[in-house]
Amino acid sequence: MKNIKYLYCKETNDNITELYFKIHHNIAEVIRKYTNYSENDLQIYLSKDDVFVYRIVRSDKSEAVRESVIETIEKISNEGDDERFYNHILTDNGKHKIPRRFHTQMENEYGLKDDVEWWVAHFFIGLSDALFSPDDEYE
Repeated sequence: MKNIKYLYCKETNDNITELYFKIHHNIAEVIRKYTNYSENDLQIYLSKDDVFVYRIVRSDKSEAVRESVIETIEKISNEGDDERFYNHILTDNGKHKIPRRFHTQMENEYGLKDDVEWWVAHFFIGLSDALFSPDDEYE
């Protein structure tokens, strides 16, 4: 199975677009094992059936780049196995990665720019937030 697979999109009444992604079960289990969030709080990020919901505020900018963002998230996520995804994309070899490092990685390693870079980086930041609680320290 792929590490990340886009499933579908749903627009809410409060100007939010929810993008649903299936997360590889091994990655989801690592998140569940190491998170400091309670089971109920973790459901905000990751469902019991390994679905991560990426919520974005709907705007002309987000609508214009949505397809490219989804394709880029899948491409970056699936270029290696689940271990590489966890250690290289989601964390810095298992350590908490600050948001700026996600942005730098997306710009320097993947050549992303502008709105696509911002939305893709924030997808990975959000998924990483499921693993690390706000009380965890950055390395």
